[in-house]
Amino acid sequence: MSISGAFANARSGLTLNARAAELVSSNIANALTPNHARQEIVAKTMRTGGVDSGQVVRASDAVAMAAKLSTSAQAAAARTTSQGRVQIANLLGSADGSSGLAPSLNAFGVALSQASVSPENHAGLEAVLSAAHDVTEDLNVAATGLRDLRNDADASIAQRTSQINEGLLSIDDLNAQIVTAMSRRQDTAALQQQREGHILELSQHIPVSVVNRQDGRVALFSERGATLLDGAPATFAFEASGVVGDDATIVDGTVGGITMNGLPMDGGSAGLLSGGGLSADFDMRDVIVPEAQTSLDDIAGALLARLDAADTSLGPGEGGILTDGISAYDPSRTTGLASRVRVNPGFEDPSGLREKLNSGLGSLPGPDTGVLGALTAALTRQDPDLSASGDLSRRDIAGHASAISSGLHVAAYRAEESSTQAAAKSLSAETNHAQSVGVDSDLQLQKLLQIENAYAANARVIATADAMMQRLLEL
Repeated sequence: MSISGAFANARSGLTLNARAAELVSSNIANALTPNHARQEIVAKTMRTGGVDSGQVVRASDAVAMAAKLSTSAQAAAARTTSQGRVQIANLLGSADGSSGLAPSLNAFGVALSQASVSPENHAGLEAVLSAAHDVTEDLNVAATGLRDLRNDADASIAQRTSQINEGLLSIDDLNAQIVTAMSRRQDTAALQQQREGHILELSQHIPVSVVNRQDGRVALFSERGATLLDGAPATFAFEASGVVGDDATIVDGTVGGITMNGLPMDGGSAGLLSGGGLSADFDMRDVIVPEAQTSLDDIAGALLARLDAADTSLGPGEGGILTDGISAYDPSRTTGLASRVRVNPGFEDPSGLREKLNSGLGSLPGPDTGVLGALTAALTRQDPDLSASGDLSRRDIAGHASAISSGLHVAAYRAEESSTQAAAKSLSAETNHAQSVGVDSDLQLQKLLQIENAYAANARVIATADAMMQRLLEL
């Protein structure tokens, strides 16, 4: 080898060592940065001798990445469902049964029972009115809360749809930048890092599968087969309803579904995009919350039906102590009933209540054997009021409310367990991916020592070659 060749080889080695040292220091600096993959130089021997500084390559593990994306979507879906179910359960009552609709119904029954013992007692009738207002307030507040949850889910779907479109456009733009950089033999590691970050964000909404193309691009598909990005990004659209009616369903078109490239998605609300946070929001809006609304309306209907049937003083079409808005209870209008239940304005003061319940002003003291007693018996009677909803159990009205509240809390507890398990799986997959492609500081420090030794060796070659040149020049 000539002296000039030795110079060239050693200089190329120094250049490679310098770049490698820079990457090692960058890796160590980003060792704790989430989703950072280590970067390495792939050296290549040149025909003329020496080494090409090569290309910077990000560590990758397709299998670990696929697991990370899949579990990320599952965790997002489970978290959304869990949060929604907990909110629903709390709207109908506390987990220990100390507050909520069931205790209010119990208190209403107790107030009626005590008033029936001394119907001439003004304070007792006031207690009945106060308890009745508590019941209607609990029904109204729960109904409003459920309606808000449904509206929130609808708004979240719109927000997620916008984020999906923005994410796909960003990934497509980075695809183009990577292709251009590769054609110019420029490093693409930083661009790939950005692209992977957008893909991870996308997986919060949709379970994503990644396919690497030969030119450096990636194609994205949902786990159910929808093409999200392959050459050009798909465009999704969703029109938020603003206010979702109690009787609105996706089947009759009163709430919207998502479209892909202008066409409705097949296979349900989220269609081929099911499995992530987006489909969980659809489930909240179209299934979970409506089921809770139906249960609440059933309780309200059973309550009004019992009270009206017990009040023999009512004429045709006349409302009892509780009414559907300003109207008498109509069994054919139960949708949204819980939000409309009111105390009958004619019962709004104790004197009016006494007159309406046929106790009579100035009546003789003693137990009431008329309407007050009948109302008390109606609330405590063990009936299968919710048989239309599939519940054949015979309970008093507070028992029905307690059973529904307990069922919702059990569902919330199970959803929380599922969310915890999904989060643990996601964390495990993230850890496995980090161990596969992340930075091991100890190994990086060892590599830095190797680079230092190689740098010193190349420097000695240059020093030796320089000494030889000086010796030749002295001859």
